[in-house]
Amino acid sequence: MTGSGVTIVGPGTTTLTARQEGGANFGAAVEVMRTLVVNPIAPVFATAPATVPTAIRDGSFTYGPITLTARSLPATFGVTGLPPGLSFLSGSSLGSGGSDLFYLAGTPTAEGTFNATVTATNVTGTATKTIALVVNPKAPVITSSAAASAVAGSPFSYTVTVLPATGVTFSAADLPAWLSFNAATGLLSGTPPEASPSVVRLSATNVTGAATLPLFITTTYPANAPVYSGPGFASGTVGAAFSFTPNFGSGPTTYALLGSPLPTGLTFSTATGAVTGIPQQFGYYRLRIAATRAGLTASAGVDIGINPAVAAPYPNASGGMVHSASSGTAFGPITLSATTSAGPFGAPPPSPTFTIGTLPPA
Repeated sequence: MTGSGVTIVGPGTTTLTARQEGGANFGAAVEVMRTLVVNPIAPVFATAPATVPTAIRDGSFTYGPITLTARSLPATFGVTGLPPGLSFLSGSSLGSGGSDLFYLAGTPTAEGTFNATVTATNVTGTATKTIALVVNPKAPVITSSAAASAVAGSPFSYTVTVLPATGVTFSAADLPAWLSFNAATGLLSGTPPEASPSVVRLSATNVTGAATLPLFITTTYPANAPVYSGPGFASGTVGAAFSFTPNFGSGPTTYALLGSPLPTGLTFSTATGAVTGIPQQFGYYRLRIAATRAGLTASAGVDIGINPAVAAPYPNASGGMVHSASSGTAFGPITLSATTSAGPFGAPPPSPTFTIGTLPPA
């Protein structure tokens, strides 16, 4: 204070005293005291980060500092609209500055969009600041099993389960032809036609992140399913009766011949699966026979080798085919044999039989 002027540099209360000393020509004046109260200006928010970070549910979050201009202090604060788990804290309580710095901090326990309103009040007035907070869910975690079992010919289903479950989209890759996927619900469904393993790549995604899971599907045949257990090769001979019946187990079954045609002279039964007849054509034939039972189909490859007609055996005798004998002299013995040949596809040679004409008297 100088002369008759007063410079106010901050809020507060002070006492002003006016006095005048007496002199030769006048007496002393009565001392006058007055109290001066200087209030702060109405609150003005000075600083706050322009970008509000996105919070993650159950994750640590801090936003700030939020401050008032120095001429607005002292002031009191209040806040409404915060998500549960967040508080309005001073920097001194967080170890991040003095008591004039404030933060929104904590661990939010609910997701959504929240409009938090910060109110600053002093003796002069009130100011508010609205802060839009977005709390996203945690990244999904797939909680359903990584293995599933299916039965050929029976409906199969599997549902992907995740936590958290809201706001999640699903996808699947490497699906077998029999399996379909509902991306909205995470449902896999279908009916496997045969017993073969599959690995499906599952994914669950939300705004925060994604999770993946390889799902191993093991498919087995039911007890009444057709399963081939017979040989893979059968041989026959041109001109000789031939019969081959596949073994796909027991139960009502229908059969079909797939692929190559039968050799001339043979027929196929759709009731029994048998290949029968008298083959007329030499060669090697690759067949595939399918059996259907209880809605399931299995097939097996069977090779059939048809040998050429067997040549007549050629007789042989030990010591040659011509022998001399003398009356009254011991003769022989002579061993008879026959030369035969096997077919090229494993047909055994025929067993020879011998017929002897009239022998001279002993």
